[in-house]
Amino acid sequence: MKVLIADDERMVRLSFISMCNELYPGIHEYIEARNGNEMSVLGEKEQPDLAFVDIRMPLMDGLSAIEKLSALCPHTQFIILSGYSDFSYAQKAIQLGARDYLLKPPSLDDIQKIFMQAEVDRSQKITQDNHTFFYETIAQFNAYCIFPALEQDMTGNLSAYIFCVDYKEPEAQKQFYKGLYRNIQQELNPLIHLYYRYCLFHLPEGEICLIIKTPQPSRRPAEILNTISSAFGVPVTTYHLSACSLGEIFDKIISVMDLFSLRIFCGYGGFLDEHKVFALSRKKQLIKLSETVENLQLAYQDRDYIQYEKLLDRLISFPDLSLEKELDWNGMGKYLQHYFHFGQTVDSFASLYQFLVQGKEDMYKISGVNNTPNLTEKVKQYVEEHYMDDIGINTISSLYGITPNYLSKIFHQKEGLRFMDHLTLVRISHAKRLLTASPCLSVNEVAEQIGYRGTRHFSKVFQKLTGQTPSEYRKSKQNP
Repeated sequence: MKVLIADDERMVRLSFISMCNELYPGIHEYIEARNGNEMSVLGEKEQPDLAFVDIRMPLMDGLSAIEKLSALCPHTQFIILSGYSDFSYAQKAIQLGARDYLLKPPSLDDIQKIFMQAEVDRSQKITQDNHTFFYETIAQFNAYCIFPALEQDMTGNLSAYIFCVDYKEPEAQKQFYKGLYRNIQQELNPLIHLYYRYCLFHLPEGEICLIIKTPQPSRRPAEILNTISSAFGVPVTTYHLSACSLGEIFDKIISVMDLFSLRIFCGYGGFLDEHKVFALSRKKQLIKLSETVENLQLAYQDRDYIQYEKLLDRLISFPDLSLEKELDWNGMGKYLQHYFHFGQTVDSFASLYQFLVQGKEDMYKISGVNNTPNLTEKVKQYVEEHYMDDIGINTISSLYGITPNYLSKIFHQKEGLRFMDHLTLVRISHAKRLLTASPCLSVNEVAEQIGYRGTRHFSKVFQKLTGQTPSEYRKSKQNP
């Protein structure tokens, strides 16, 4: 703790500090004041946790100094240290907010009791103050989201930090956010004893938001949080915002939430100052570009070939060469290499497009599908071997790591008919063979052996394609 001793006698001050050091060697910081005026100046500047004050001092007495500092030092606990046992002094001191009254010379036991109780009171008050700050901030943020024009009355040295995590699996990302939340909380809890106040909560899409109020401007929280963010094995983009009022900090938080997609162009996976984000020109154009790149990444992960090609075509219309020098291509490179399975330098719109074209080719390689003809031949071969099973477009597309829509489109383009029509033709062809070569099989058994689960539907399809029922077809082949 920071301890102020105000007494006009030097030996009293030195003796008191010596006794404190005997009890708590090297633990507390001591500040000396020779009179009430010095006490007022030093108290306001140093904001002590504990102040031992003599009543009778030159220039300004102890009671007057306490009265003056009570409003300026809200966290300070005042203890009267006097040689006068007059009850009126004690009564006046208590009225002014002094916590205790010690007669000179105090004993070691007296001092120890004061310090122990002061530490308990300080810890409880600090914890309660931070809880109050948390609940007030959350309440005001929720109110702001509904009524942005509502005036926010909290002022001071305020900062906000928003943590945006990129993780390939959504469920794993949720768990990562939980771990990050705990780490931030553990690192910040010791700071509340330095009269820092913080509020940690999740934004609607899961990102972590931290609002901190400090006694004076400080880089310490930023340094701690930067260390936390960089310690993880996945990209964590951290936005740093600052303001003098809660309303202003809320404005900036909402603005940054609308610009999250821009992180890939202005410091992906790093520590971003607000000026770097807000200074970007033509934000609307860049947001569209960023969202297109993000959607390409999602299509790549889902192996959605059709969507990927559509987005790739759309990307051609975006590039504006005048923006190239403004963007952080190093961050873009980190983003792409995090989600794609290959490395390639990206330092311009042209190289970005080439990278994403490579992404399309990479999808085919991963799926074991090198070209469209091979794909359709593989599908036809699979149908020929499994026509009797319960198969469909979803079953086969999953085998090759592609979407049903993409397979359906490619198959129709190459073969000139829909996949289900091809499957039906294969099944009916085998039905004809069985009806002719295996007269002992009933129509129902033939239907089951070629993948149909009901005679009625099989007969309907068979007649539609051949002009005959299965029984009529069998008779016609037996009696040519």
